[in-house]
Amino acid sequence: MSVSGWPFASRVRCGGRRIESRQLRGASLALVASLTLPGACSPGPRAPPVSTSAATITAVSPSGAVAAELSRPLHFPKVGRGPCPASRGRSIDTPTASGVALGSGPVRVFISNAGDLRHGRAHLASTGVAGWLALKTHFFTPPAYKGPFLVCAERLDHAGPIALGATPTRAGPLLVPSGPAPNGAAGWREFPYSTFVEAAGCYAWQVDGLTFSELIVVRMLPKLNAESSP
Repeated sequence: MSVSGWPFASRVRCGGRRIESRQLRGASLALVASLTLPGACSPGPRAPPVSTSAATITAVSPSGAVAAELSRPLHFPKVGRGPCPASRGRSIDTPTASGVALGSGPVRVFISNAGDLRHGRAHLASTGVAGWLALKTHFFTPPAYKGPFLVCAERLDHAGPIALGATPTRAGPLLVPSGPAPNGAAGWREFPYSTFVEAAGCYAWQVDGLTFSELIVVRMLPKLNAESSP
């Protein structure tokens, strides 16, 4: 899948580490929203479907001061061989999307893949990039929070890559400015943004806003056998 509309790149810090983050402009997020993940259409355990309306994102670059303020120390736990402390999900309806969302703070995430999202478990799906699997993730905020936020990610059970973006090679932290977003309605803001990994395991997103920092943990399960290869 070719991705256009990523002309601006900003340096964003996740826990003090400098990470190249392409700002989301033009059709970029619309392409992420339309990314086809076969696992989401495969037989097996199902997550309640997430329905979204098509829209285009034009992001405004947050100021350097805001980006620096959101770059908090990372507080990902080390799970090792212990159980994955997956976040519980609950059903949420927004004006343009519905499904089981993970998280309890001002920023939450829908996952379109098959799985048991009420217990924070989702099957990975194929992508068009060799060696990478993905969750189709859809971050959103309710009307009560209109401020900026930063999403970073890490594997918890042992070392392993994780990438957020349109493709694994066009990826970086999700940095959202204050104010309204073209995706969403009635004060809800919505940001489709895929999460790519190389293997099943225990992973988490750290979401930092001006007055909060929350971990959302997901147990990524192996790709379903019924899914055909890309």
